[in-house]
Amino acid sequence: QGPMKCLEFDAGPDAETPWAKATVQGNWHGTPPSLQRAMKNRGDEIDPGANEEVALSRALQFSPPFIRFVDTFESPKERRFCSAFHACGSLVVDAQSANDDLRLPPLPDHGAFSLFIEKHTCPSASKVTADWRVDTDLYLRLIASADRLFEVTWGRTPGNPSIHTRGTVLLRTAATRCEFQVSLE
Repeated sequence: QGPMKCLEFDAGPDAETPWAKATVQGNWHGTPPSLQRAMKNRGDEIDPGANEEVALSRALQFSPPFIRFVDTFESPKERRFCSAFHACGSLVVDAQSANDDLRLPPLPDHGAFSLFIEKHTCPSASKVTADWRVDTDLYLRLIASADRLFEVTWGRTPGNPSIHTRGTVLLRTAATRCEFQVSLE
C-alpha cells in the first residue's frame, strides 16, 4: 500500500531468549515525490495515504525450535488488517471454525491477488494450524490465534523463481486494534 516509516526498534540479541521489537507506520505523504513516481511507474499497487494512521508492531522471540511473534495492528478508525505467511512446499491447513460471519469483503481478484490461486477460506476462525512440507523430512508448522475472530485464506502464490509456487496463509480481521499471536516450529 505504500512506504512505511520506522517508529521504534529495539532488540536483545544477547539475551537468554533473543528478542526484537519494531513498530512501523504508513508514510506515503512523507516519501519523496521521485520515489512515489518510481513506485507507481514500476506498477506497485498504491493507495496514497491509506495507511498513514495505521501502526504495526511486531515482537519476536527466538527460542529454538520456535520463533514466536506477536503482530499488533492499531488505527484510530476500523480497518481490515492482514498478516501473510509464505513457505515453500505442500501445504495442509486446519482452521478451527468459530461459526460466526465476520462479513469481510472478498479478497480482490486483480493485481497481486490475481496470482493467489487454489484459494480456500474459513470465514471465521479462532485458531489455525498450517503445515508446509518443505522437503522429504523437513516440515514447518505455523500455529496462530488472535484476540478476536479472524478469517483464514490459504492457497498458492508465485515463489522465487516464479515458476515455483509456495503455500500462502492470510489471516484477516476488521478492528481498530488487533493482535495476532503466531508460533513457527
